[in-house]
Amino acid sequence: MNWLNSFKAAIVEEDERRIAELLDSMPLFNNMEDMQETLQLIAEATKKFEAKRDDLGRQMNEIDNERRYITSTSYISTTLLDVHS
Repeated sequence: MNWLNSFKAAIVEEDERRIAELLDSMPLFNNMEDMQETLQLIAEATKKFEAKRDDLGRQMNEIDNERRYITSTSYISTTLLDVHS
């Protein structure tokens, strides 16, 4: 399998490690067509990485909000249930 086909497969499989490895070993292209296709594929891979980054950021914010909520409600509930005060 040539480099371009391997790169396409890595993008379809969303294999970030393989994409990075392939980008590190990008060959010199013999024709403009392959070069343009590679540029388009790199742009597509970048969009996928950015979407994953944004999704991860949203998930981290949700977890942080849930952590703050649990922390604040656990403090309130323990003081309300303290019958020995």
